[in-house]
Amino acid sequence: MRRQGRSWSVGPLVLLAAPGPDPAGPTRLAVIAGKKIGGAVERNRAKRWFRETFRRQLPYIKQGWDLLLIARPSIGQSEYARVDRALADALKRAGLYENTGPVGDPVLPAHD
Repeated sequence: MRRQGRSWSVGPLVLLAAPGPDPAGPTRLAVIAGKKIGGAVERNRAKRWFRETFRRQLPYIKQGWDLLLIARPSIGQSEYARVDRALADALKRAGLYENTGPVGDPVLPAHD
């Protein structure tokens, strides 16, 4: 059986989301930063930023989803705060936030 997924492109990232194998299981993340991003240092920085901003948002994300974050070339000129806002916006557009979190509403970074 093939799972249906959707994608959302926001600024320096693309988010692909599909239901995971276990609806009550953990939400899983994979990250991709291709050579168009730059050298190894730039690609690794992009992946670290993705993992960190995902870690901050994880308590508010619905369980049982498989997420894929793909870095776009514009991430090289972006600040961490922009990547954080972009992921929060993509998750919101995807409808992946729970109605309630452990401490209330998800932490959405302020827009400039």
